[in-house]
Amino acid sequence: NINLQEESNLIEIKVIAEDGASTKVYTVEVYRKKLDNSVELANINISPGKLVPAFKRSVLNYTVTVENKAEKITITPIKGHEKQTIQAKANGYIITDGPPYISNLNEGANSLELKVIAEDGITEQTYHIKVTRDGEIPKPPSGGGSSGGSSGSWAPPEEPSDPILRNLRTEDDQALDKSLQKTGYARLDLRKDKDSQAEISTGVINQLYTKKLPLLIGNSGVEVIFKPESLLTKEVRDAMARSGTVRIGVRELTPAEKSGVLTSFALGENAGAFEAGGRIFNLTALAAFSLDDAVDIERFTEPVALTLDMRGNNLTPEQIQELCGVRFEKDELGRTIPLKLGGQYDSEKQTFTFFTESFSLYSVMRVKDLSCIKLTVGTQVAEVNGEYKTIDAAPKIINNRTMVPLRVIGEALGAEFAWEGVSKTVKFKLDNKELNLKVGESTEEMDTPPVIIEGRTLVPVRYIAEAFGADVTWFKSAQTVQVVK
Repeated sequence: NINLQEESNLIEIKVIAEDGASTKVYTVEVYRKKLDNSVELANINISPGKLVPAFKRSVLNYTVTVENKAEKITITPIKGHEKQTIQAKANGYIITDGPPYISNLNEGANSLELKVIAEDGITEQTYHIKVTRDGEIPKPPSGGGSSGGSSGSWAPPEEPSDPILRNLRTEDDQALDKSLQKTGYARLDLRKDKDSQAEISTGVINQLYTKKLPLLIGNSGVEVIFKPESLLTKEVRDAMARSGTVRIGVRELTPAEKSGVLTSFALGENAGAFEAGGRIFNLTALAAFSLDDAVDIERFTEPVALTLDMRGNNLTPEQIQELCGVRFEKDELGRTIPLKLGGQYDSEKQTFTFFTESFSLYSVMRVKDLSCIKLTVGTQVAEVNGEYKTIDAAPKIINNRTMVPLRVIGEALGAEFAWEGVSKTVKFKLDNKELNLKVGESTEEMDTPPVIIEGRTLVPVRYIAEAFGADVTWFKSAQTVQVVK
């Protein structure tokens, strides 16, 4: 293995004959392409509204003003170099779909960010766009007569007359439609629901998908956000064929239930996690065919966002840096373990948001030495613990499995790894556990074996990461895989 510098590298190969005296030297020049460090965009298109000032590559701060009726805004950045990577945020939250990036707008001030990372994975800069949505409800033109006798100021009707959703079969279907009419969001509030469970007809689930509307379900201290396609699972599609429903449960554990969970494993160094004083929530998702016939939704087609309220925990800045979303699961010995999911803290709202592919028990804990890596298919830039780095080969999709460079996943997990060229075997070792994978050979647990492409060994990321206790989240719409250990 030879480390290459950018551009020209001269490699000498000296051959010594059997007599030990005769020699010959071959020289090979290897040219390694220098990665581009450009971070300027070619343009930013925005609709509705227009950028002020007009776009210039060197200008990083803009404002946009839109009318109150503009509930969403579309931002389309045009790359200045084809190998740039763009990360978009709206009001502090990452937008995973795009470009174009579509964001809901709050009344008043909204902040949009476009972070541009150069091909070298190091150089970056951020464009900031402040969007102001007029908060006043427009009045009708003056001089227009009215059918009534009063001459008071005009006010909008309490509720629009036409429903947005059709074929509303459940009370929650009706509540979703009312929420859409009033706020533009499909949101359910379960705080007054005695069962802390929403029941939505599969027809309405399909309508939300067709209209590209996310589903928000909240309870005291927690909000769950489903992307429009998250619930189009096999179980839900089967329920659609039988005009069934989807049941979503969002419930906080009682103090006794929480104590039982936390005492079933040792907090501290052995578990690698410390309680952050947060609450524990039980989330459930069922596809129901009838009143008494329902099945668990095993895995969502797109990860679901969980936002937990962290107010009142009095955490220090150092402790906030250690926060991590966790899912409680059972290991092979039946012990409860917190599976780390990563996440992001919002200092203004004092909330913590993370993603999950399935439902269980969830909380936020403090974790030391957390490792998080994000890889995007076809891109040689990886995000490692918040920093962008260039990797030697881009991840690929093979047989519906995400394959990543051997070295990248080994370093992310903190594992020892080695490549045996003769047997073409990849060896991983971590915490006294070994994993040996041979190129081209599948196993019962691993249906897609390691492959060698252009001299680089690619391995199945989910199989390896989960074998060593890491969590893997696949964002299908963004073609991005996240590994947290």
